[in-house]
Amino acid sequence: MIAFARAWGLRALGGKVFATSSPRSVDQVTDLPALLLICAIASFVSLCMTGCVLGVRNDLYFLPIVRALYDQPQFAHDAYIQSLRYYASGPWMLLSGVARKADVSILFLVFDYLSRLIAFVGFLLCGDLLRIRSTKDRSLFALLLCATALLRGQSLAGDGGIFINYFTHSEVANGLMLVLLYCTIRGLVLPAFLLEGAIFFDNAFMGVWGAVLVVAVLIGSRGYAGLSAKSWIIQISIGVICAMALSLPVVWNILRNPDFGQHLRFDYVHYLELFWPYHFIFRDIPLTDKLDYLCLVIMGSLAFVTLGRPARPFFAAFAGLLILYLVGILVPFLTHAPLLLNLHLLRVSSIVQILAVLGICALAVTWWSSSDPIKSDWLAPLLVLLIGVPIRMATIQPAIMLSAISVVILLARHPGVGQKLREWFEKIPIPKKGAALTLIVMGMAVVAIYNTINNAEAQGWIDEWTRLGQWARSSTPTDAEFLIPTWYFRGQVGRVVAGSPDDIAVLNAPGFEAEAERRVWIDFRDGAAVMWSPSYYQEWFNRVEQVNSLSSHEEQLVYARANGINYVVAVCVNQAKVHAAFSTQHLCAFKVNG
Repeated sequence: MIAFARAWGLRALGGKVFATSSPRSVDQVTDLPALLLICAIASFVSLCMTGCVLGVRNDLYFLPIVRALYDQPQFAHDAYIQSLRYYASGPWMLLSGVARKADVSILFLVFDYLSRLIAFVGFLLCGDLLRIRSTKDRSLFALLLCATALLRGQSLAGDGGIFINYFTHSEVANGLMLVLLYCTIRGLVLPAFLLEGAIFFDNAFMGVWGAVLVVAVLIGSRGYAGLSAKSWIIQISIGVICAMALSLPVVWNILRNPDFGQHLRFDYVHYLELFWPYHFIFRDIPLTDKLDYLCLVIMGSLAFVTLGRPARPFFAAFAGLLILYLVGILVPFLTHAPLLLNLHLLRVSSIVQILAVLGICALAVTWWSSSDPIKSDWLAPLLVLLIGVPIRMATIQPAIMLSAISVVILLARHPGVGQKLREWFEKIPIPKKGAALTLIVMGMAVVAIYNTINNAEAQGWIDEWTRLGQWARSSTPTDAEFLIPTWYFRGQVGRVVAGSPDDIAVLNAPGFEAEAERRVWIDFRDGAAVMWSPSYYQEWFNRVEQVNSLSSHEEQLVYARANGINYVVAVCVNQAKVHAAFSTQHLCAFKVNG
């Protein structure tokens, strides 16, 4: 086996992964078992901080797939549910109907942990290239990754998920992207192609981002130095074949979609503005997000420049993805073609943000272990505190924190200023490193408690929708249809007021249709299906507009009766429950007579 591997120009990496003969790939990963153990522990801590719930946000798309609702006769003519056959993501294609054989809640929790584990493995492998190799340094690095608010929730100015409180396939691709970056920098040609194929299989448009990342690194490093032309050609050829094999099922699912290539009868950019513009249209992103993102880019750039030579390939990847983001800003002005807009180019901000965090956390750890007392004893603890401070992302707070970090980095480049800071800090009679670590651990505890409370509140609503769904499945005809509360188009005021009980009910309703196995007339979020099934646009638009024009419960009943809808679900008070066919603490289902 070893002789065969060497014949193909491969070398063992850490005794586990094959590498190329490039000089960059000669050194093995330092203490790989310890690295994996730290990743396993950090993934658990990170998951405890965000929590994991089932039945929110994008679960509206995933739960019908794992229950294979499109195969049930009552959904045969449901345009939204049938469109999910063409949801071109490999993991969900594999998981179709899995709910018949496994407990979905446990399955999604396991997948969420594995997703987090892949991300931490990617972070620490990249950290290894940035000379974060001792167990002590890796542990601090992992702690900062768990602590920073920059890796929780959605990314700035693009709304891409990073570490969130539910499982999705896109967050798996985040971690794979980091491992892809590691393999590309190390010159691991075949593994890099395999990972690119895996990312495309997981999320097609993120596969496109991955290709840009690889090209940016190769341009920045001028190719795989040390590889012979023959070895390069052989490995690339094998890699391309493997990547195509992994991509083929997703490509086939796209091509077999009856809507593929059809002429649109509506303006696609206008649809995106109505539905969810934050992945696509820069002008619709809030100003605070834009300012926060600018500060993030400046901070990330300063971190990579300060880290020096080892960080150059990372900076190349960072710059390449920023160029892709700039292209995303321009695309809606140049074309309204779905094929290009569906690349979600602004959402690449999630990978840009991940790389910026990688850079600043690596710099903090490097300073922490520095022989320079100014960096080690004063600037590093200050940087660690700023990285780990709990902040609210959808505010101006990130810009303030990121600007402060940038100032600290700039101060480190001026020894005279650093010396003055040291003299001032010496007057503070506390252990700086111990205090910094204590404070960020306390901050992590606060965040974990806060998110646990929020998740418990959400779970309460999800449990009510689940009970309602179970009642519907056992007590209503299979062809029954439900009218539930829903949102209106972005930027337009509807019946559901932000922060109201109706708003909270809508937010936590994604699991109802799958649990009930009964049709839902419309959910605003069904509009995502237009991205892969444009023929659904008019039905989605009309129903959202009609439902949000209803100003009272009586009008809802009249509308339901006119459209053959059997039940109206509403957030109700105690006196209304007397007339309900079924009720929970907050929800009532009213039967439509006649």
